[in-house]
Amino acid sequence: MIKPKTGLTLAMLVLALSSGALADTFTVTNTNDTGTGSLRQAVTDANNHTGLDTIAFDIPGIGVHTITPATALPNITDAVTIDGYTQPGASANTLAVGDNAQLLIQLDGSTTAGNGLAFGPPGGSTVRGLIISNYQVGIFLSLGFQNGSSNNLIEGNFIGVDATGTTALATSTAVGTESSTSNTIGGTTPGARNVLCGTSNAVDLKFSNNNIVQGNYIGVSAAGTADLASGTGILIQQNSSSNIIGGTVTGAGNIIG
Repeated sequence: MIKPKTGLTLAMLVLALSSGALADTFTVTNTNDTGTGSLRQAVTDANNHTGLDTIAFDIPGIGVHTITPATALPNITDAVTIDGYTQPGASANTLAVGDNAQLLIQLDGSTTAGNGLAFGPPGGSTVRGLIISNYQVGIFLSLGFQNGSSNNLIEGNFIGVDATGTTALATSTAVGTESSTSNTIGGTTPGARNVLCGTSNAVDLKFSNNNIVQGNYIGVSAAGTADLASGTGILIQQNSSSNIIGGTVTGAGNIIG
């Protein structure tokens, strides 16, 4: 006689069948370009694991840890939160005016061409607490025309500037979109503020609708008091529409040098 499964057994079966979609955390423990503990490996693992994962950082030692990829990192094709504030000693900005964020993870593209972090569909990712410099585009929310990434959050980063937020570093565009919708760059809280600088454009919205750009320091230092070498602050082009730039609520305005 076959006995019916109990509720507990059925629950365990459902959990086992769905475990592949459970979120996971992949931790970067060194600045190596490849191998166990590298950022490249963490991105690869997150892409291969279905569901919203987290890439955290726990690199030994004090000060800024610079990751210099020899070749472009893999395109990000599954939702992930890349959180530089998980690095011990890092902290988000707390100032209403200025930016006192302590960022300790730097992605340096000086030895490779192209984009720093490139996101494809389906989107739904977050990038926070990183320094990104020396790329054509620091964060590109697209893999090309009609292959955009949507519903992403970019907050609390220094892109195109150094860790002190006082010196511009070679980056053509800090954050770019193409065929991308409903992304948020910055926000209205102090911790969401990005410091963005690009020799061409700090923010470039192309074929992109319903995006929000708020609360950022663009083309100025982290203190908000000095202009940095920068091109266009925010470029909206190629039939982009219904994007929100700034706003009337507290903290929504962008400071543009």
